[in-house]
Amino acid sequence: MKNVLLIALSMLFAMSARADDKLSQLFSGERDVYLRVVLEKPNGFDIRSKTIPKEVIEKAERDGKQVRPTRTTNFVISYWALLDDGTFKTFEQYNYGKEPIGDGRLTYAELEALFSKIPPLAQWKKSEVLSVGGTQFSLRDVETDDPGDAGKKGEIEIGWLTDGKPVYFYYCVPVSN
Repeated sequence: MKNVLLIALSMLFAMSARADDKLSQLFSGERDVYLRVVLEKPNGFDIRSKTIPKEVIEKAERDGKQVRPTRTTNFVISYWALLDDGTFKTFEQYNYGKEPIGDGRLTYAELEALFSKIPPLAQWKKSEVLSVGGTQFSLRDVETDDPGDAGKKGEIEIGWLTDGKPVYFYYCVPVSN
């Protein structure tokens, strides 16, 4: 029984170490990282309401339009760039009234060209948490599909932290070079 417990604990530690290694490598600051945000999910607080009036959000959603990325539509396409010089940039495209050509995915080379023209929004760094400007985020590698409409295997969960607790989630897919 003791051996079974030790094996189970060893497997859990190994899985956790692999996830930490992946995130540590990705957010090391040694190379440019591009993330496609595939889903935003409020957790008691809607971060979008800081930049879009609540009434506009409610009206858009009543009209069947999204104000944040979802996995089911390309009405909002969102990317983050965490560049190796410590700068953070973001890009969003709203496709109301028409479906975008293709699925909205851009290649690493296309993202390099796009983000080279966008001014930095903030500085970023990774220590215990991801810090972008004055905002802190938790990071989690999603290794198996979460229940419901949360993270899917292969995504990275980025949780906007307020008082150490995530109040808004970004589920992202890294774009490979």
